[in-house]
Amino acid sequence: MSVPPTAVSRAPKTHPERSLLFDREGLRPRWRVLLFLAAVFLLWPQTARPANWIVARGWTTGLDEWTALMHLAAFAAVLIPTIIASRLERLPLASYGLPWRQAFRANFWEGTAWGLGAITLQVGVLRATHSISFQLSALTARTTLAFAGRWAVTMLAVALFEECLKRGYLQSLSSRSLGFWPAAIVLGCLFGLEKLLVAEYRNPIAFVSVVLYALLMCLTLNLTGDLWFAIGFHYAMEWSTVFVFGIRTPIIPNPQGTLLKAVLQGPAWITGGHSGLMASILTPMWMLLVWMALRARFSRTRQLRDST
Repeated sequence: MSVPPTAVSRAPKTHPERSLLFDREGLRPRWRVLLFLAAVFLLWPQTARPANWIVARGWTTGLDEWTALMHLAAFAAVLIPTIIASRLERLPLASYGLPWRQAFRANFWEGTAWGLGAITLQVGVLRATHSISFQLSALTARTTLAFAGRWAVTMLAVALFEECLKRGYLQSLSSRSLGFWPAAIVLGCLFGLEKLLVAEYRNPIAFVSVVLYALLMCLTLNLTGDLWFAIGFHYAMEWSTVFVFGIRTPIIPNPQGTLLKAVLQGPAWITGGHSGLMASILTPMWMLLVWMALRARFSRTRQLRDST
């Protein structure tokens, strides 16, 4: 007489690779992305508490200091989940583009030089076409140096937050399932759509520029192997735009304590108008030029890195 099969034997076997939640490596990348973003949003109010405490006591004296505090808090909200993810996945932070031993070294400073050069080129074209003029500020030498340092800290905080959020863990994780460039395009478009929440970015040229900028920074990640070039580029671009040239941006609509004060006097499609330089037709043009120049600059370096 045969023994009837048990309930356990009748139950279908589950295969991790066929599960909606898990694959052979554990939790599927899409759910890790959602968990990471949820952790950032949940941590943000907590990491912002010290900044809010400082602001509430009136210890900040300008928009630059407030912006620096808020972005440093946001950077902490991104960095903590990234560190936790590196421990859980047993991977170094360098796997997410953040090798700390390379912080503020050659790649960062070269990126800084490229960022300064890119914005200076755009402003030079605007000046040559009589689309912009400048007024020299009345700041003393000592005050100018103080504001230069304050704006440098502010824009470095902005660069750290945005590059680590958009091109760090999310780019690394998405690349595993989509491939590097498909992941870069998807994330670039998603964060471009997020920018539409800001009225100044609701401009076709600005949206295209935001997506192209995301791809350009991903190119530097792909060529150099880490985010420090992108962080330096982003920092220098923002710092020179606001402090050196005194040009408004969506996050700094009325910059104070700047070396120069820009006066826009050309059509908005050339100058960007109230939307900032991202809405200028010159922005996607110089991005394409920088793209080609970077590929030429790092082609040999990348070949050597890939061969090792």
